[in-house]
Parts: sequence; C-alpha cells; structure tokens
Amino acid sequence: MKIGFDAKRLFNNPTGLGNYSRTLVRSIKFYLPEMPLYLYSPQAPENSITAPFLKDDAYSVQTSSHFFDAYWRAVGIKKLLNKDKIDIYHGLSHDLPFGIQHCKTKSVVSIHDVISQIMPQHYTSFDRSFYHLKLKNALQNADDIVAISQNTKNDLVDFYKVSPQKISVIYQSCDPIYYQKQAQEPQIQAQNLLNLPANYLLFVGAHHPRKNLTTLLKAYSRLDASSRIPLLVVSKGLFSAPLKKLCRRLNILDMVLWRSDIRTTNQLKIVYQSAKALVFPSLYEGFGLPIVEALLSKTPVLCSNTAAMPEAAGPDSWYFDPVEEEDILQCLELFFKHTNDHEKRIQKGYEYAMQHFAPQRIAQQWLQQYRSLMR
Repeated sequence: MKIGFDAKRLFNNPTGLGNYSRTLVRSIKFYLPEMPLYLYSPQAPENSITAPFLKDDAYSVQTSSHFFDAYWRAVGIKKLLNKDKIDIYHGLSHDLPFGIQHCKTKSVVSIHDVISQIMPQHYTSFDRSFYHLKLKNALQNADDIVAISQNTKNDLVDFYKVSPQKISVIYQSCDPIYYQKQAQEPQIQAQNLLNLPANYLLFVGAHHPRKNLTTLLKAYSRLDASSRIPLLVVSKGLFSAPLKKLCRRLNILDMVLWRSDIRTTNQLKIVYQSAKALVFPSLYEGFGLPIVEALLSKTPVLCSNTAAMPEAAGPDSWYFDPVEEEDILQCLELFFKHTNDHEKRIQKGYEYAMQHFAPQRIAQQWLQQYRSLMR
C-alpha cells in the first residue's frame, strides 16, 4: 500500500496544521516503517523542523515543477499520483485536488474545523468563499472524511449537511517530546535559562480575537492582588500597543509577561511544565492542542467549556464560560482556593491524555482507516 500526503503544511507551517501533519506522518512511519510514504508539497524548504523528512529515505518528497504552485497542488498533482501509483492520497488540512474522484487513487481528508463558517466576521468575503469552495470540494469527493474531534464532526453535519455515517473521528496527537519524561534537575536548569518566574499562569496562542485574551486579562486583573501571580503570554506576535494600553488601564502591566522568543518545542514543554496552570479561554477550537500539551506536561488546565475543548481537556480539568468575564474570574479563584485535589486531577488529566491522544493509538486508528479504505 502506497500512501501520499498533502505535505504543504508539513514543510511550510511551523505550528498548527504543520504540527498536525508532521506528528501524524512521523507516527505512521514509526509504527509501520515498511509502508512507502510520499510527501507532496509545492515547496519543501529545509530547516531544523523539516530536515528529518528530507534526509530520511523512508519518505519520497515530491515538489512542484510548475511555475504556479497553487495550480500544481489543486490540479496538476493528479498526474504524479497516477505516475507514482499512489493507493491512498491523504489531504492533511481540509484540501483535496479538484477532480481526484476521477483518479485511481482513493482519497481521505482530515477536517480540523469550519471556523470560517462559525466566525465569518474574522475573514474577508474572498477568504470565506475560497475556504468554502475548497472544503466543499473535499467533502463531496473524498472517499473518507475524518474529523479531528466530535465537535468538528457535528459542525460538518450542521453546516455542510454531510451524513454522519460518512465521517469518522480520529483525534490528533502531540510532538513525541511531550511523551518523554524529563528529570527534575535539568528542568530547573532549563527554567532558569529561559528566565521564567517561579510561579505563573500560562496563556499560549496568537493574539487573535478568537483566542479571547482580552477577556482573560480583564478577569485576571480582578484577582486579589495579594495572591495574584504573573501571567505569562507565549505568542508569535509582539506585545501590541492596544494590549499594553489595556494592561496599563487594568493596572497589570508589570504582571503580564509577554514572550515571543519561545520557539522550540523543547522550550515550550519546559514552559508548560513550570506553569502553575494553563488558562485557555478560546471562543472556538477544532481541537485545542495546547490543552493536550499541558496535560501531558502534568500542568492543570483551566479552559473554555465550548466547542472541542472539553474533548481535549477531559473530565478533570477546570471549565468556564469564555464570554463571561465573571465566570473566568470565579474559575481562577476556585483553582487557587481549593488546592487539595490538584494532584489527583493533574494525574487523571495526564492519564486521560495518554489514553486518548497517544501517538501509537492515533497511528493505529489511521492505519485501520487506510486499510478499510482499500477493501
């Protein structure tokens, strides 16, 4: 069985869909090393993240020879699939080539979310139309559809009227580093090297309205000042002037530590492990990978009770209504007040993440999906 992957995100996205693609492809290769894996991407730049895929003979990397990369990925790639005699083509990020239903190759597509339909106000009309066209093509022509959460499956049924019987749910896994235990002494040394405070709450994510950082800051500012610990914000973007202005108005500017220099997975794991808790107030997520990364780091999770986040966080995390500032505040206060059950809930959260999102489990589910498709 030959499997081809749409590897554009794998090679060109350092986070998000890129992480999903790299983790899944790496897991498939690890647990079934004899299976030929073909990676198709318009461009395949080499860096510390992509080098393992470019230098390992287990992967056959195919890039565009067409002057218009988008056309090659959407249409021209079909010639390569036939030439390489690919049995299954896996669109890892909502996409499939137009007309793939006319190829001999079977197809499966991973759907992460339908956020452009859920929150259209954050997209231009062109982007909404473009995403809708690509997603509709994939949903109509895929031999198999896999949602990364039950919530995403429900959204596909609601917004695109896809039959529930046509959609499977396979969660996503994390980078292998999160499943490796780290000795206490090296962690303390690494924590010092990263210049992290002794105690802090953690927010991980882009400064985007959907991530709801503004509401969190307002709730955080109302915590009793005598017991308030710093809030560490790990984000790709810079600490913007409007956010600084808000923090100054709320009198918490000296308590909000903005870090855009946490770039490696190893650094991020240390940040998780050293945090008092991850606070994740997002309004919508197709899954919520930072939640799982925190659970695997044995860090408590306080998160939104909406969309797919309860699926990622499990029954032993702390929940709040993300649109209610008061509810976020109360959740924070309860977390700091009732500490007697923290260790038990941390351990249960870790066990939940290991049970549901372990790489071997996810890889086996995908292998079963592929084999079922070939019958």
